[in-house]
Amino acid sequence: MKNLLIILILAACATNGGDRKNEKQDPSDDIQAAYSQAIDRFKNNFSEDGWIVSRHQDGSTEHEGDSLIWTGLAMASLPCADGELFSRRMARMIEENEGALVRFEPLGEYEGGREISFDGATGLYFGIFQRIRQCPDEAQIWKAPWQNHLTYLEENNWKLHPNVDAVVAPPFNVIRDYITYQLGLTDEIPSSVRLRSLEAAALTWTSAVIESKSSCFRVHLAFLYMLFLDDADLMLETAYDGFCYATEEADIPAIDHWCDRKNIDDWIKTFEYDLYEYRHQRCGGWEKPDGKSLKTPGLDLIFGISLAYPEVSNGLE
Repeated sequence: MKNLLIILILAACATNGGDRKNEKQDPSDDIQAAYSQAIDRFKNNFSEDGWIVSRHQDGSTEHEGDSLIWTGLAMASLPCADGELFSRRMARMIEENEGALVRFEPLGEYEGGREISFDGATGLYFGIFQRIRQCPDEAQIWKAPWQNHLTYLEENNWKLHPNVDAVVAPPFNVIRDYITYQLGLTDEIPSSVRLRSLEAAALTWTSAVIESKSSCFRVHLAFLYMLFLDDADLMLETAYDGFCYATEEADIPAIDHWCDRKNIDDWIKTFEYDLYEYRHQRCGGWEKPDGKSLKTPGLDLIFGISLAYPEVSNGLE
């Protein structure tokens, strides 16, 4: 908490809140082409019955355990028409599991105690939030399965699956309750106390990772929660400033762009497929590329372009 207070104070002094330089602009023809090509490559090679996977050179699947978070990010960053397949598959997953979540189907080695994780649920929730926000017609896809999911959680002490103890606990469950509001299943928006608690948790988590030079996948998860708050118009500018101050050393392209430190176009122009599993969860200052000779989905490119140019999909519908 002491570190969090220092971050907030310094950020307030170091930034002039609300004056973001990287406002949304129309993409160049090159950016539009890169996005279109990345989507074609992605759809043709990395969907396994609606679940996103990486592949070995022989075509066999890898990283099934991370599939739920990648599928959620695909839902968040693909055009409405291209992402509907994944949205419908995740809705069907919830229905088939009677409201519970799983990280991949068939579960295989993850059956019997590793069916779901907080990370996977975070990615899915973020994807659902963005699909409803960007593609309003999909609210009809999600109403019934989401109510099924809520009923399951309430009847099972908020566990995400009967075989695991994983939950999306406060304050991170704000996104879950906001989705319920988005779908018209409640009239209540999460309170300001809960919103501020989520901002504080994301900032504290991020600060601890950066200070210890730990694995930055947690910074990426915190970033998803910050993006949710920002896109829902629920975030305080001081929280934005604090998060950006905390991540100055991280060297994560999507965060650097969001924080007005670097224009993501420079990263897009030098992007290499298969170098990373997903670049935006690796801190360039102390984490090495993790592609490991795999063929990886290129979601980091798709996500980065959609973040910087939310209208990029207009020409692809």
